[in-house]
Amino acid sequence: MTELIAKSELTSQVPTTSSPTLAPRVAVRSAVWLVGGYAVLQVLRFAVNLVLARLVSPEVFGVMALVNLIVQGVHMVSDVGIGSWVMRHPRGDDPRLLNTAWTVGIVRGGVIWVAAAAIAGLVAWLYGEPQLFSLIAVAGSTAVLYGLYSAAMLTQARRMAQGRLMMIQLVSYGTSAAFSVGWVWVWPTPWGLVAGTISSGLITLALSHLVLPRMQHRFVWDRAVVADLFVYGRWVFVSTFLTYLTNQADRLTVGLIASVAALGVYHMAAMFVGVPVYLAAGLCGNWVLPVFSRLRDQPGARRTLTAYYALAVRFGWGLTAGVLVTAPAAIELLYRGDYLGGVGLVRLLVWGAWFQILFGLQSSVLFAYGSPRTSAIANGVKLIALPGLATAGAHFASVPGMVVGFALADAVRYVFTLNYFRRECPSSVLEDCRLTLLLAVVTVAEAVAADQFGSSTSASIGRLAGGAAIVSVVAGGLLFKAWHSTKEQR
Repeated sequence: MTELIAKSELTSQVPTTSSPTLAPRVAVRSAVWLVGGYAVLQVLRFAVNLVLARLVSPEVFGVMALVNLIVQGVHMVSDVGIGSWVMRHPRGDDPRLLNTAWTVGIVRGGVIWVAAAAIAGLVAWLYGEPQLFSLIAVAGSTAVLYGLYSAAMLTQARRMAQGRLMMIQLVSYGTSAAFSVGWVWVWPTPWGLVAGTISSGLITLALSHLVLPRMQHRFVWDRAVVADLFVYGRWVFVSTFLTYLTNQADRLTVGLIASVAALGVYHMAAMFVGVPVYLAAGLCGNWVLPVFSRLRDQPGARRTLTAYYALAVRFGWGLTAGVLVTAPAAIELLYRGDYLGGVGLVRLLVWGAWFQILFGLQSSVLFAYGSPRTSAIANGVKLIALPGLATAGAHFASVPGMVVGFALADAVRYVFTLNYFRRECPSSVLEDCRLTLLLAVVTVAEAVAADQFGSSTSASIGRLAGGAAIVSVVAGGLLFKAWHSTKEQR
């Protein structure tokens, strides 16, 4: 999303509490697998996107981005929180509950495919790209494959056994990426992305049933279980729907107010900034949520949770600052032509990414405490603030101004959530403020360095290496101090 869990364990007596004891070594091993695995995935994604940008024009790259956005959107809009629900459920290892969740997932997959096909024509018309109709309709079929994944993926995530889950992701993505690049090399069209997406779904489906502990899958519709899932999932649905609208509105809007080519450049810049967001999202869903779910009822939970939160947020800061000081120079070194317009966008996008990371950490903690409603309301607040801020920004400074507006909307959502989050981790608010100020210092320093040394090849290499070294030292010191605090709380 490890260790092999014996088949007998899957059918053992179900736990009687929703917060099993968390062994520190389990949390550490899970975090290592997640961080290492997601880092490798990001390197692969970066390499693949770099190759694709060299093989196709910004227009084709923009169409590829749109297909991915729409299919991802339909997935998110139909999310009822099956994974997080199983993670925190007291009967999360019960075969009947898992088979019911698996059945719901299959039904959801079919609905997603139908919904994607239904909106494909409208999207093609809005963006003036007729090929989007067939691309989206075919890509939507992957939702059915996702629904058929083994339910053992849910139990492995619940037990924080991330090793095999991460290996499945790496093998699946690596194989499908090679397939996509090969396709685009011969036929430089967006169909290469669709073909790669479908192959990834097929590979993951096969590996989930062959590599993970075997389960007796069968169609089950336990009404009590389904009712409980949907009581929990209704706010997850609202929160996820609003998250998609608020977090992806920038890409969707750029393609409409500018051009698909401009979207291609924007998507390239957002790809760099998406690295810390993607890694933090994986950490939140697969580490922060299960860790906090297990710790919340233990003695001295507040101090322990604060220490673990500091570790997670400092890791997110290190990733964000690292992208800020390296991405502009990397774009200057690796890209040519219109793609160089992404240099200025990265410096603005990184601030929206930082507030998204903070909000993601907050949401994971609140989900662990059984409060997805707060995240849903916060996303609604951002959605209300978004049009005015983005429109004002676009009026004054076109696409860069709009990016500033989106970042401000992310900040508004974060500030709103603080009112609820500080009840669980009050001292974490001060930690967030310190790191935000430190990020501002890094932003100014990077801009001054770029102005002083220029964008020649040697200057870009120097800025990239120097910035990475400085941020590594600062982030390493912060993480070491946070890790020492977690050890003291054990």
